[in-house]
Amino acid sequence: MNIHQIAAVVKKELKEAIAPTIYFWATFHLLMLTKSLILKSYEIEWAAVATALIAALIVAKAILIVNALGVSRQFMDKPLIVPVLWRTLLYSSLVFVFRYLEEVIPLWSKFGSFSAGNAHLLDGMSWPQFWAIQLWLFIATVVYSMFVTLDEHFGEGSMRAALFKGRAARA
Repeated sequence: MNIHQIAAVVKKELKEAIAPTIYFWATFHLLMLTKSLILKSYEIEWAAVATALIAALIVAKAILIVNALGVSRQFMDKPLIVPVLWRTLLYSSLVFVFRYLEEVIPLWSKFGSFSAGNAHLLDGMSWPQFWAIQLWLFIATVVYSMFVTLDEHFGEGSMRAALFKGRAARA
């Protein structure tokens, strides 16, 4: 693979990552606000903004992986609700796994073993807060899956054109 092919692949990956990164960056900011409200803390620290961006990039990469495997395009011949729900299941599962890993890896390092870190995580976790954030992520993933599926159904770029261009530009 030469430098031009590598550059083309990187450009394509970056282009595909822009929409999910921006969408989930906004989502994670809403989640930070929700978490702050749950904890009765109304100040958002700059470190939390960076955390939201990193989480959004991780989720965007997970979405790109699912899309690259082709499993997200199953059921496209069915009524649109089926591929939307299928994508939601795939994306939500990966988001759940990444969220879990984000919490357990530092504890694994701190306590010296995966099982000790996991036990500490499960004992110390605020379950209402965890499920509130999971619910927000699930709803955000449903919306994202719906837009992606509709965009593919009506033609790639059609949703962007419908949302951000005038009627004359779409015609």
